[in-house]
Amino acid sequence: PVRWSTVAAAHGTRVTPGVRWHEVIGVDQDHADRCGPGLPGVWDEHPHEGPTPPDVARSLLPVLARHTRTPEQCWFGL
Repeated sequence: PVRWSTVAAAHGTRVTPGVRWHEVIGVDQDHADRCGPGLPGVWDEHPHEGPTPPDVARSLLPVLARHTRTPEQCWFGL
C-alpha cells in the first residue's frame, strides 16, 4: 500500500478533499490506460473502484464511528 499523498508528490500534484485518482496522477478523467503500470519505485497498481466489500465495511464501522458526531450516519471511502 502507498498513500495517495506519496503518489501525488511523485507526480507533482496535491491531495485535497474531493480529489480523484486521475487528478493525483495527472491524467485526463477518461485516460484509457487505467490498468497500465504505475510509477516504478512509488506505486504499481491503480486503486480498485467499486463498493467496499461488506466484511471490510463492517470491521471499519466501529472504528470510524468513534471519530464522528453522527455515528449512526457514517460515510467513508477507501
